[in-house]
Order: sequence, then structure tokens, then C-alpha cells
Amino acid sequence: MIWRLIRRIKVPATMFLAAFAITVRAIVAFWTGTWMWFFIQPEMGTICISIAFLASVRLNKPLVEKLTLDYIHLPSAVLKHERVRRFFARITLLWAFVLLMNSTLSIFLAVYESLAGTLAGFMLLRTSAVALISGTAITFSIIAFKRLLHRLHVAHT
Repeated sequence: MIWRLIRRIKVPATMFLAAFAITVRAIVAFWTGTWMWFFIQPEMGTICISIAFLASVRLNKPLVEKLTLDYIHLPSAVLKHERVRRFFARITLLWAFVLLMNSTLSIFLAVYESLAGTLAGFMLLRTSAVALISGTAITFSIIAFKRLLHRLHVAHT
């Protein structure tokens, strides 16, 4: 952010918000004298995002569909297909629980820091577990999406 300010390049509002958030996190961590609060704060935000994913399924507007359409163009005929609608609802549920599981695990490890032993142990254990959980979900999501598209193609030929 400082580099952008020095070079007089526009700084996006999200960058200001991120800088503000990490500054507050650091101040709280230093003020409390424990690194645990530095890591728990963003996990609470992730839990809120998980709840938003769950709510989006309940409202029949799965967030994963919206996020996917930011990167992949799908024809409206495909999006209206019942299999596609069910797929996005199910994948949104999957990701809601993946986010919830990752955050819960991170908070558990931070609270029971003796399990990890040190900050380095916490980071290694947390990073490995989150990578495994998220990597499995990513792989499953991609395979399921390819399978769905293949089934739609076979059904229409």
C-alpha cells in the first residue's frame, strides 16, 4: 500500500481495509500478549462467510454459482438446468462446511496451543490440515463439475 501511495497509484479500498484489519489484529495481539488473538480474529470472519454460504443455499442463490460465473462463462440454458442448480447448491454446502471445518480447527489449535507446542508448530499443523481439507474439496469440486458437464453433454447429444 505504501509503495502505491509513493508512486501515486490508486489504492483500492479493499487494500485500505485489509491494512486496517491487520493493524488492528496486530495491536490486539500485542495488547493481550498472546499470538492466539492474531489468528482467531480472521477465523471468526471465515465462520461468517460460511454462514453466508449456508444462507445462500437456503435462499436458492448459491454463492459458489456466483463466484464461478466471475471466472467461467456458462450459457443461461446450462444454468437453468436442474442438475446444474442442484450441483451449485451442493457444492456451496460443501464449501460452507469446509470453511467452517478449517476455522474450527484453527481456533481449536490456537486455544489448545499446547497441542502444537509453539507458534511454529501451530502454523505447521494448521497449514497442513487446512491444505489437506481444502485440497480435497478443490479436487472433489473440479471432478464433480467436469462430471456434471460431461453428463449434460451426453444427455444433449
